This record gives sequence, structure tokens and C-alpha cells, in this order.
Amino acid sequence: RPLGKGDRHGTKVVVRGVEGGGVVVDDRRKTKRTYQFDYVFSGGQAEVFEAIGRPMLEEAYKGFNVCLFAYGQTGSGKTYSLLGDVGSEEHAGVAPRFVRCLFDEAQRMVDEDADLTIKVSLSMIEVYMEKVRDLLLPRQRGQEPESLEIHEDPSRRVYVRGASVHQVLSAERMMELLRKGNASRQTAETRMNETSSRSHAIIQITVSQEFASVEKKDLECVVSLVDLAGSERQTKTESSGQQFDEARKINHSLLMLGRALNSFSERKGSDVFISLRESKLTRLLSESFGGNSKTWMLATVSPTAFNLTESISTMDYATNAMAITNKAKVNTNKAKV
Repeated sequence: RPLGKGDRHGTKVVVRGVEGGGVVVDDRRKTKRTYQFDYVFSGGQAEVFEAIGRPMLEEAYKGFNVCLFAYGQTGSGKTYSLLGDVGSEEHAGVAPRFVRCLFDEAQRMVDEDADLTIKVSLSMIEVYMEKVRDLLLPRQRGQEPESLEIHEDPSRRVYVRGASVHQVLSAERMMELLRKGNASRQTAETRMNETSSRSHAIIQITVSQEFASVEKKDLECVVSLVDLAGSERQTKTESSGQQFDEARKINHSLLMLGRALNSFSERKGSDVFISLRESKLTRLLSESFGGNSKTWMLATVSPTAFNLTESISTMDYATNAMAITNKAKVNTNKAKV
């Protein structure tokens, strides 16, 4: 990603990636740690997509729910990595690249199987100040967006009642909706980030594969792309008033998510109950951790000494996430008659 405001406060590099997915933290004074992850990226958008987005696409078309969530301090590159410049070949993030490949693959599959119909739909919501809001509904200037309620269906799957669902026929149309939704997000300028996201955004793409033949099973999956608002320290962002209140809510929801990750990573049996109702965010992401989903985490960190504490916290967070075992299953629709 390009350098952000937060990186320019301290140019000394103390976080370095090494071969084989390792990260070394060394400030040459008192902090020296080594982390091990599946991948460490230098920053190229295409590289990130090939390692994460491509496998997600393959699993989605097999009928598995898949989820990618981006986590890191404010200004570390989450939104850039996930969305980037939607219209740019070089700077497009995982989401627009995924969308293009999703529709390319759908066309290829339909061309090869005359019995197959593929349907794609999109919803996009944000969690702002513990309120769930639709990012794709028109908003009146000066009017507070409607707050939506979270519910569970009979099979205990979580959904947002009243969230709009848009049937999408092309990659171009979905790109248009992604731009619209991202433009509707609550943002503000802070000392650390010129366009700091003040909400958590959740993009959900539902892909249905329907076969005319009764001998073939219909498949349906949900692709969740989650851009978490960045963790903040008031002493660095210098937030006050409304922005300070927003930061408190952001940090609280991230704390609750962190506690949930800790609990899942330490769970020793499937019968252990873990509450996910402490925040709207943890409830919305309940399937992604320990549930019916194949989940990837993209941790974004700053390499500089100025952000060392936050970078260590992010990598500790990611280490806990790696220890979670999900129970993903192929999602088949009910038998045809």
C-alpha cells in the first residue's frame, strides 16, 4: 500500500518480513519477537489476491461459505487491501479482483453445462456506533440512516432483517454497487489517517448454483468480505468529541471480537459455549469463527517504530485467529421434486 499519515511519524523500520511466512520484530532495544504466518506480503495487490482470493473463489464454487476479514490499526491498509482502487488494474484490492474472477468463472461453468444456472446477489452493511445500517439504500442528506435488527433463522443462522439484497448480473454492476456502498461508509480525517473508516463494513455475496437435472445437487454459498474499522489510540489520532466516541465504540467491538477469538483458539471441545452477543460485530461474524465457513484473516501492520505497539497487538490477534478450527460444510439446497 502507499505510505499513510501514520507511517510518516516514524521512519525507522522495526517490523520485517522474512522468507517462509515469518515476521521479525526488532527495535534493537527491548523488543524482539518472531511470528509465523501462512504468508507475508510485500504489498502488491495481485500477490495478495492470488494467495487469498483465488482459493476463496475455488472453495465458494464447491459450495462452502468463505470469509475474509481485514484487521489492523487505523491507517495500516485494510480498506486499500480489501477494496483499493476498484477501477485500477494495479491497485484494485481483493474484492474487485474476486468479483471479476467470480463472473468469469460463472460464465465458463455455464458454457460447459447447459443444465446450470448461476445467480449472484449482493448486500453491504456497516456497524457504526453499535448500529447496523444498510450501505446500499439511498440516504437523505441530514437524515439518520435506519438502524436494522439482527435475527436468527430456524437453523440459527444470523441475518440482518431489512437489509437490501441486490441481484447482480455482471461484474461491472457489482463494482458500481461496491463503489456506492464504500462511499456511504462513515469516515473522518484523523491525525493517523486522512480517510479513517468509522465503521465496520461487511460485504456479503451469495452465489447460487441451480441445476435443471434432479440428479445434481443445487449449491449455495455466502462470500463475506469484512473491512474492520481500525483500532485507535487517542494519543495518536488526537480524536475528540464525536470522533472520540466513535473510537471508543470501535475499540470496544474489536476488544469483544478479540475475546471471542481467544475463547475459540483455546476451546478444547465442541460442547464449550462461547457467547458472541456482547457486540453487534461478533454476532454478525459468528459463522466465520468456529462455524460453517472457511475463513481467512488479512492482518495489516505498519513497519515503523512509531506504530510498534499496535503492530504487535495486530500480530498477536492474528496468531490467535490461526488457532481456530471451523466446521465448514458444503451447502446444498433442499431436494428437488
